[in-house]
Amino acid sequence: MGRIKSGTLPTARVTKGCYLRMRVDGRVFNLGKVGSKIADERRQAILAAWGANGGSLPADFNLNTTKPKKVVPKVKKEITAGVTVGDLLEITLSEVGGGKTPEELRNVARWWMLRKVADVLQPYFTTPAAEFGPRLLGDAIRLMANTPMKNGKGLPTKKYCREVAAEIKRIFSEAVAREQVPPERLVALNALKKLPTENARDSVERDPVGIEIVEDTCAVLPPVVADLLRFILLTGCRPSEATSATPAVID
Repeated sequence: MGRIKSGTLPTARVTKGCYLRMRVDGRVFNLGKVGSKIADERRQAILAAWGANGGSLPADFNLNTTKPKKVVPKVKKEITAGVTVGDLLEITLSEVGGGKTPEELRNVARWWMLRKVADVLQPYFTTPAAEFGPRLLGDAIRLMANTPMKNGKGLPTKKYCREVAAEIKRIFSEAVAREQVPPERLVALNALKKLPTENARDSVERDPVGIEIVEDTCAVLPPVVADLLRFILLTGCRPSEATSATPAVID
C-alpha cells in the first residue's frame, strides 16, 4: 500500500477477504468487514480525530481494534431490503477469489477489477441493494470521472469508467440469478445508457511500432526473448499465449 501524502483525506481500502483497512500517518487500522456497522463506526472515528487534529492523527489515538475474524460469507440470501451493496460485493469477491493464493489472484483480471469497483462503491456499502438504481450509479461514475487516480496519471479515462460501470451491472446481474435482488434492479441499472463521464480523459491513441524498431530491439535481447517477440509478431498472439505454447500446438 502506497504512502498517503500528509493532509490528504484518508480513505479505506478493501483487502483480501473483503475487509476494510485504512492507512493514516503511517499507521494501519483494520476497520472490519465491508458494510458492517463497526467498520463504519471505526472509519468515522478515525476521520473525526484526523479532522479535529488539523489533518493528522493524535499520537495517542487508538481504536483498540484487533484483526477481524475471517468469515466465509453465505452465498444464498433472500430478496430483502437487508441485502446491501456491500453484501453483494463481498459475495462476488468471495466467489472470484475464494480458495486462491495471492500468486494465483495476480492472474485473475476480474479480481483486480472488483477491487477497483470496491473503491467506487465504498460510499454505498450500507445502501440496500434494492435501492441502488441508475441515479446512484450515475453519481458513483460521475465522482470517479472527476477524481484523480492514485497512480498519478490524472483523471481516469472514459473507457475505464465504462469498464467499472459494466462490472457493477454484472454484480447485480449475478445477484438477480441468485435471487438476492429483484430483477427490476438490473433493468433499472441497464436503463442508464449515457454515463456522466464528461470530465474523464480520452484514451491516448497509440501508433504501431515500426518493424525496424522491433528488429533493433531483438538484436540486444536474450535469444529466447527475441524469438518470443518474433513469434508474437508472426502469429499475432498474446504474450501469455506465446510463453505457454508448446511444439504440439504449432502447425
